[in-house]
Amino acid sequence: MFNIPNIFTASNLLSGCLSIIFALCGKLDWACYFIFLGAAFDFFDGFLARLLKQQGEFGKQMDSLADVVTFGVAPGILIFSLLAFNFVSNLPYTVFDTYELFSQVKVNHLEIMNIYFHELFSPTSVHGMYEPGMSIYVPFIALFIPFLSIFRLAKFNLDTRQTENFIGLNTPSNAIFFTSFPLIYFFTEASEFKSFYLQSSTIIVFVIGMSLLLVSELPLFSLKIKKLDFKSNKLRYITAVVAILSIIFLKLWAIPLIILFYIAISTIDFIFAKKLNK
Repeated sequence: MFNIPNIFTASNLLSGCLSIIFALCGKLDWACYFIFLGAAFDFFDGFLARLLKQQGEFGKQMDSLADVVTFGVAPGILIFSLLAFNFVSNLPYTVFDTYELFSQVKVNHLEIMNIYFHELFSPTSVHGMYEPGMSIYVPFIALFIPFLSIFRLAKFNLDTRQTENFIGLNTPSNAIFFTSFPLIYFFTEASEFKSFYLQSSTIIVFVIGMSLLLVSELPLFSLKIKKLDFKSNKLRYITAVVAILSIIFLKLWAIPLIILFYIAISTIDFIFAKKLNK
């Protein structure tokens, strides 16, 4: 039970728990870092299980339970918090006067979350819309991510077609995609595209679209390399090159690009393979 691979899996779970705690405290950058850490533990638990020949049903079930938290609940709470940030940042200044704050600049991240929850549960709150389409209840749409993630993970455990490749987007890729929003929010320069990418309506479209991909029938190739030859790994090597170049030239913007490229190249490969088999 307490072997090395299972300890790594449990560490994945703890990373997800810490991500949730930091997200609710308004420390969205740290919440992202712990999702990345969880992804590293998730990679190495399977690698160590194969290396140490300690694979088994117990570890498989543990892995899915940990993934629900780190790649389902954690990104859901992360995006919930970011949408709450958007809501609070668009409140009238008169609301901030209620909290005896002179300007939005002085509001720290934890205070932003406190303001959001105060507005949510306050009987005197107007619950109005301060951004086009931005109701105080909009952040709860982010919970669509964990809602469909648990279906995805349960399906993965039972679907015998997914031994080599994936059917539907895998939860780690989906979670990493959503880390791009807060990281770009805090660590990139202002631009029109950044404003568009980070507005609540754009985030909601991605929440719904990416979550539906989790339970879709779209075939996606696995990123695990079992042989080093180019022929059987050409898509993996192409994706790796695109990822490296994107990180070098685009920095944080590379995160969503890499995931979207991965989905696109898998889809193109599936379409061509289907035509060749006709």
